[in-house]
Amino acid sequence: MEEATDPTIIYIIGGGILLLGGIAASFFMSNSPEKIIHKRAEKILLNYSNNTTIEEKIKSLRKVDNDSMLNAALKSMPTISRIREKLEKAGVESGVQSYLIKVVVYFIVALMVLKFAMGMGYITSLVIALFLGWFLPNMLLNRKIDKRMKKFMLLLPDALDLIVRGLRSGLPITESISVIAEEIDEPVRAIFGSISNATRLGKPFEESLFEAAAKIDLNEFNFFVISIALQRETGGNLAEILENLSETIRARAMMKMKIKAISSEARMSSYIVGSLPFLVSAALMFISPGYLDPLAESAGGNIALGVALTMFTFGMFVMRKMGNFEI
Repeated sequence: MEEATDPTIIYIIGGGILLLGGIAASFFMSNSPEKIIHKRAEKILLNYSNNTTIEEKIKSLRKVDNDSMLNAALKSMPTISRIREKLEKAGVESGVQSYLIKVVVYFIVALMVLKFAMGMGYITSLVIALFLGWFLPNMLLNRKIDKRMKKFMLLLPDALDLIVRGLRSGLPITESISVIAEEIDEPVRAIFGSISNATRLGKPFEESLFEAAAKIDLNEFNFFVISIALQRETGGNLAEILENLSETIRARAMMKMKIKAISSEARMSSYIVGSLPFLVSAALMFISPGYLDPLAESAGGNIALGVALTMFTFGMFVMRKMGNFEI
């Protein structure tokens, strides 16, 4: 009977039930029929409202640089709607359910490794496993988004050049964008294809552009959308505007690559320094199991660990800011 009521099994089952329950509750609450109908009604009202001007739409694309760190952290929390947006931005066809299943799998694997392979305490293993269950899938998804957006930025000037040639040959802007959806590689093809398809189905062209810009959230694509919106309001040579924009985007890309090469030494130093505490801790756990247990089991150890993690986080934040440059 004592083996059947092993605390390890109870912690694993309890933690898994709590995690699955929280995920299921948040998922069904965010997808309740009443909420879906409410959102759909709001969208219809917004589509048929004449109060939203081009100027207001352009302002909505501007990034707010004076947001506090707390607001930025809250916006990055992995809520269901946020996960769905990130999956779309990454071009992942699997839905939110697959992502949440991956979170549960990471949690269970991390809990088993921490408890049985590394011999950590129950509470410590559960807390760290919960953190890793959320952090690792989110980190992999962010990397996929970053890779996809870099490829998009690499192909965007070529897409703009194709639009310019189409405009100068007499094609309207909507037809030029549909040509991009057929000629340019992914992910530009998918993004411009969604704009073209939405326009063909009857959605206003400008609205399709602004919706795509909100999903992608890139300054260079925002420049493209704003240029078209302003040109349609005030007039002018759109081909010349987009040609200048293409040259500007290429110049920005070249400058970013130069800055990345110059700052590579500082970034590599931050990676090495940041990994040292974890490497040393892992080595101590294998060489001398139980040596670091007082940090998690005693009050003084918890305080020391909290202070160390706070200082480590602040130091890594400063080093990351020193190695990153915005153009």
